[in-house]
Amino acid sequence: MMHPISSYSVHKNHDPPPMNVWVVVTAPVRIDLAGGWSDTPPIAYEHGGKVVNLAVKIDGKVGQYIANHLEQRENESDHTNSRQIQSDLYAQKHDVYQEVICETGDLNEQLEKFGGGVEIMARSDVPQGSGLGVSSILAGTLLIALAALRGEVYDSESLVYAVLKVEQMMTTDQVGGLIPGIKYGYSEAKVPLTVSWTQIPISPSFLQSFESRSVLIYTGRSRLAKNLLNTVIERWRVRDAELVKVFDQLTSEAENVVEGLRSESLTKIGTYLSSYNSFKHFLSSPNNEPPTIPALLTFLHPLSHGLALCGAGGGGFLFALLKEGIGIEDVQEIVKRVENDIKGDECMENVDMNVNRVEIDFDEVIAKWEQ
Repeated sequence: MMHPISSYSVHKNHDPPPMNVWVVVTAPVRIDLAGGWSDTPPIAYEHGGKVVNLAVKIDGKVGQYIANHLEQRENESDHTNSRQIQSDLYAQKHDVYQEVICETGDLNEQLEKFGGGVEIMARSDVPQGSGLGVSSILAGTLLIALAALRGEVYDSESLVYAVLKVEQMMTTDQVGGLIPGIKYGYSEAKVPLTVSWTQIPISPSFLQSFESRSVLIYTGRSRLAKNLLNTVIERWRVRDAELVKVFDQLTSEAENVVEGLRSESLTKIGTYLSSYNSFKHFLSSPNNEPPTIPALLTFLHPLSHGLALCGAGGGGFLFALLKEGIGIEDVQEIVKRVENDIKGDECMENVDMNVNRVEIDFDEVIAKWEQ
């Protein structure tokens, strides 16, 4: 079911790029610190959502890369068949590329405006189901790139609502890497959905401390959030009492994490980060977790202020906020130990667990021209 979302628009900003010039958009990924799941439709409309997340680079690299350019096409059938192409896209299994193309308007009109065909290249340096907001961020970068080809630009608010609309068509959720820095996002329990956010400033010294203590660990298995999502939404629809209580706690503890960031307390942030992970554990069918997760949580708990699986839970990346005196080398030793302990488990074959550094990204996501 599609729910109403506040209206949005794109604005004419510049002339379209010339033919055969690439429009490139790169974006970081997202780590959620608190409140995830509360921004999921229809829960966000009926309960209200509060989420704290970070836009981050992994080992100094952005996670998403989108490039597109216009190609002159002489074959008129490219245009005359475009309405059928768009109809076919709607009929196919939902996919982020298809939904973004459909969301941007009539394909025939766009091709006529472009004066040619559009080639799109996309790359993600993190796996699907990583818990790092890949599908939402990919949708946003595609929207930015296609708008740039038309000489248009989204402001931040319009981009958020456009991505939310695409996410509803895909039955996924969340925006995090498209707005830079550390954000507290919130929505009231009402229709149409209205999303607001506040960027949380921190001192340079606390930023250095936070980043130096932050690590991402790939747990060796990615689980798609959509499978988890359907189960949680069904429980929400019948107002499972225990589930409703968890959502009340998710939103209240998001406010506590905001207080921890503003007071620059790693201990407070870590305490609620681990609490957040316990809520995800409740929501995400823990019996299906890869064997790495219980072992990593056990070994890392005494070394960390707090830790939580990213995204919906159930696999993908684990985020840990390490205590003073604990370095990435200590975490790598634990990962090696866990890998040795689970050798022979068939679900972990050909899996390379990685430990990565995290850097908060404060740069705006924009389109750039490249030859």
